[in-house]
Amino acid sequence: MGKRVWVSPKLRGMRNVEWYGQQIPWPENTLAVETRAVAPGINLNYDEFTPDALEAGAPSFEGCPVYVDHVYQLTDSTECFWPDGMDRSRSRGVVGAWHLDDDDVLSLLIFVDKKWEQLCQALLSGAVNSVSMV
Repeated sequence: MGKRVWVSPKLRGMRNVEWYGQQIPWPENTLAVETRAVAPGINLNYDEFTPDALEAGAPSFEGCPVYVDHVYQLTDSTECFWPDGMDRSRSRGVVGAWHLDDDDVLSLLIFVDKKWEQLCQALLSGAVNSVSMV
């Protein structure tokens, strides 16, 4: 599956993007990116995922922050306002939806905040064309 990139329309508020037959709310000022996240078997990090594990874990991706450097931290600061204590201040976006196809390949719809101009340009140009899941 090729990566699809959508550019958010200049509308106020939320709009939907149709993705695998679902209407997904599209946050304003974001770039929507479809990417293949993980498939059954052993990946390049030598992690193994079974179809059952992917099916059970797929919903947990929705709402997760998107980072570019694998660095995030847990904090006990009340300023982060997240129940799990994860500091999302360095996040570049969020996973808006997931899809598990008939071959158990997990795809994600990621919304990248347009304030990260270099990242958005790299996504649009194809310079960034894959993801790594931590």
